[in-house]
Order: sequence, then structure tokens, then C-alpha cells
Amino acid sequence: PVIRSYFQSIDYGAISFKDVTLKFNISQFPEEISKVCAAGNLTVLVVVQSAPASIKIRDVIRSTWANRSVVASLQNESAKVVFLIGNGDVLSKEQQKEMDSHRDIISVVTEDNYRNLIFKSALTLHISQVRCPTAFLLKVDEDVVLNIDRFMSGIEHTFFGESSAIYCKTWKGAKPSRDTKKAWFVSEYQFRGRTFPEYCAGPSYVLTSSAVTSLLNSLHNFNLMTVEDVFMTGIVAQGAGVKRISMKSRFKSNYTVKNYKKSDCPGE
Repeated sequence: PVIRSYFQSIDYGAISFKDVTLKFNISQFPEEISKVCAAGNLTVLVVVQSAPASIKIRDVIRSTWANRSVVASLQNESAKVVFLIGNGDVLSKEQQKEMDSHRDIISVVTEDNYRNLIFKSALTLHISQVRCPTAFLLKVDEDVVLNIDRFMSGIEHTFFGESSAIYCKTWKGAKPSRDTKKAWFVSEYQFRGRTFPEYCAGPSYVLTSSAVTSLLNSLHNFNLMTVEDVFMTGIVAQGAGVKRISMKSRFKSNYTVKNYKKSDCPGE
């Protein structure tokens, strides 16, 4: 696809783990994102890790919890929501049209699949540190619902930016799966222990800027493991001295999914 003028120059680089170096290419990074990052008012960067084909899901997010017309924190640019997708070198015409229209998508040239989730998370840290430094980084999956204004209203007395910490729903005592048929298989080469360190549930978590730096600076000490949340927020975080602070009441995952018809809504 043609890279238009409102996309910044391509960013090449590499992220090194103990056993492998992953080269990356940020193929599209809208100027609109850079301008907000450079303005100096941004407190939280929200990175939604999304699949390239999830156009309808991204549209739903834009029209609901990331709707600038109703979310005050997006209007005053104290918070910014961006999408991170892979397959940046083979985008469809529909995907390119979406990027041209909304200019809120960062695309990277890498295969987008489950095993590369850890790569996208490492790139999320890189973008936060190098391209858009903020006091807090909020990583969310595309199936997460976030109340941005509520989050921002309690940020000063709930999250402490000067510490090296991750705020999340934590898991303790989890054991590695040694079943090679499982997607979350972990070999003894990757992790030898009987139980994982305390780690954050993967769908969403908040990192302080100090935690972002500590994690990035420590990746080279660990063999790459594809179970993203365990690896990044558990193994690497523990080795880097990053605290995991449990906030189960704020990071919930026990909601019941209900399907509503348009006629169920008032006024319809």
C-alpha cells in the first residue's frame, strides 16, 4: 500500500531476548498520534492489541468506550487510544482504508498470531518508551471494555507513577503446561520452575513509565517464552524488580455476556 504523508517515516529496530533477537519494522505510525504524544498533556497511552482483520471490533471500540465525542479524557488529550496490529506489509484495501480514515492504527511488519503476542507486547513497551513516553501505559486486548474517564478520575490516588509497578488482576501459584499440544506449552528450556511467579492477567494491565523501562532493559536476560502474560508480567517483571499490584475490583473478568437486539434499547 501507498504510505501517505500523514504517516511518519518507517521505524526499524530490534528487541533482544537471551536466545533470540526479533527485528521489527513499524511500517505506519500516524502523525496524529505523534502530535498528541508531543503536546505534553498526555498522562495515559492506551494501546489496544488488535488482529488485522478485526475492523468491525475496532469500529465498535471507536463508537463506544473510545468515542472521543463522549469521553472527556480523550477530548482534553490526557488519554489517547491507539491500535497495534501486525501484518503491516500485507494490509488489505479495506484495512488501508480504515487506517487512512481514522489514523489511530500503528502497524508493524510481523506475522500476527498467538505465538507473536509476546512480540507485540514488547513492541508496545518500545512504542511507549521511544515514541510516546507517558506516566502510564495501559495495555488492553481488543475484547476488553474500558471506562477511560473513571480510570482517569482515580489515577492520582490509585496509581503511583514514581514507582516501578504493574497494576492488574494477579494470578498466583499457576503451573507451566508441559503438554506440547497446548497453545500455552512451556518447555523446561524456557522455564524450569514448578510454579510461575505471580503475574498479571493478560487482557489488561497498567504499567508505570519506570516499569516500562525496567522490563525493556531486562528482556535480554530471559529466553523467549510465548505465554505473554506469564513471561512479561511474571518472569521478566520479577527479574527486573517490578512490583505486581493486585486490583481485582478494577480489572474484572467475570462478566456475563448478553446479546441485545436494537429493539431492547430505550427509544428504539
